[in-house]
Amino acid sequence: MRKIDYRSYIVLLGIFFILFSFSPDTSLTLRQMSISAFSCFWDRIYVLTHPLNLSTSTSAKLEIETLRQDNYLLRLQVDHIREWLLSEDRIHEQMDLLKSMNNVNSQESEKLFLQRRCQETIKVLQLKSRAIPAKVIFREPGSWNNYVWINVGEADNEYLQEVAIAKNSPVLIGNSVVGVIDLVHKTRSRVRLITDNRLTIAVRAARGKQQDHLLLEQLNTLVFSLEKSANSTCSQEMQEAISALTRLKAQFIPVDQNMYLAKGELQGTGRPLWRSCGSFLKGTGFNYDFSDEEGPARDLRSGFTYEKDPRLPSVALLRVGDLLITTGLDGIFPAGLHVGVVSKVDILQEGQCFYHLEAMATAGSFDELNFVCVLPVLK
Repeated sequence: MRKIDYRSYIVLLGIFFILFSFSPDTSLTLRQMSISAFSCFWDRIYVLTHPLNLSTSTSAKLEIETLRQDNYLLRLQVDHIREWLLSEDRIHEQMDLLKSMNNVNSQESEKLFLQRRCQETIKVLQLKSRAIPAKVIFREPGSWNNYVWINVGEADNEYLQEVAIAKNSPVLIGNSVVGVIDLVHKTRSRVRLITDNRLTIAVRAARGKQQDHLLLEQLNTLVFSLEKSANSTCSQEMQEAISALTRLKAQFIPVDQNMYLAKGELQGTGRPLWRSCGSFLKGTGFNYDFSDEEGPARDLRSGFTYEKDPRLPSVALLRVGDLLITTGLDGIFPAGLHVGVVSKVDILQEGQCFYHLEAMATAGSFDELNFVCVLPVLK
């Protein structure tokens, strides 16, 4: 009877033990090296995975394959141009908002508030004027809610003759935060998403005009996308929907009230699991214990100011629907960017000195990420 050779099984088992003994950093480095090694082929994977089954001559097949590749690359360029147009449209919206802030007639406290918002908007516009659109080209299922890879890198810095793509470069969709670049290669970069539980963003709750401007921005984006995708053969229902949204946008009047309230930190809920958690965010440390330029400190439970000023009524520090915006205190994201909308505020327990909350990302569904915008590093 022939003896079974166990040596191959022992070698295979040893390889498995070695692989499982790697530290997370080492395994991540090996993964990055593998991705970078094959990055030059990513744009043509679609072509390679769709072979032709035609009974034509070899030259005809080659010509058709070339045309298919050219068509695919042209579609990518059209998508880039569309994202550029959408970015330009959003910049014009912020410029109009900036003009409206400068022209408003209001009380002294309101003027100071608007001056601070103007300074934030100017800083964001300066960064957006140097922004680079990028396409999401790779996303590993095992870290679906943690990272994406985009098709810009050090080569783009050399072409632009400035460091536009670097570690800690903010990544946006419109005025909403998507993540931050944490690794840069020659032609590819990795973005850590805000749904990753290891990325923490300093935010505060905004109530009033900021909420309305977010709604107006979402309306503008929806109308713009529908108009760009519509053509002469679009359905009657599509044309009616565009007309209705345009009328709604024209009649939209933001409220006059402005309030910046509780401050805290926001981070993702995504762990290295297979496509889990979606766009949910969790917040912690939210309170208003110290006065700042936006207003006086307020009691956590009652919402009254500590000075007991009768002119300042009680205000809830957090509400469902409050907009969470960046404060700039984390040194990565400029102040005034949208991050999330409060979806749940946990009940304050006895002796607790801050609120916990849950929020939905304003960037929308992270399962459908396609094009993003990369800002230069905040200095």
